[in-house]
Amino acid sequence: MTPEAALRAMAGARKAMEMTACREATRVRLCVSDPGIDDLVKTWKRGLVLDDRLGLAEGLWRSDTQEVRLEAPAPDDLARRERILGWMAGYVADPGWFIQKAVAWWLRDLSKRDPDRTRAFLEAE
Repeated sequence: MTPEAALRAMAGARKAMEMTACREATRVRLCVSDPGIDDLVKTWKRGLVLDDRLGLAEGLWRSDTQEVRLEAPAPDDLARRERILGWMAGYVADPGWFIQKAVAWWLRDLSKRDPDRTRAFLEAE
């Protein structure tokens, strides 16, 4: 089953029609709950290597479905993430408490989206 088909299976058709009508939305809305989307995406990503996850994200981003696009990283997110990790590497040795706290919080947040990349950063630093 494709990612979009899985979401459509969870969709609330009546609610989606109401939301589309009242918002005059051009993008398809399925009205799937956020926890439902999160669970599906975790299932899809589990076991995929980076290139396959990137392909999944690209396909989700190209979709015309609102909920799918919300879950997929924007095409430039990975470049932005690598740029920020480069900055972070320069601050790892900084003894300032607030600097260390900022680095730790950003890595904590990243670990929710990309645990493998977070682990790789921590091992390298």
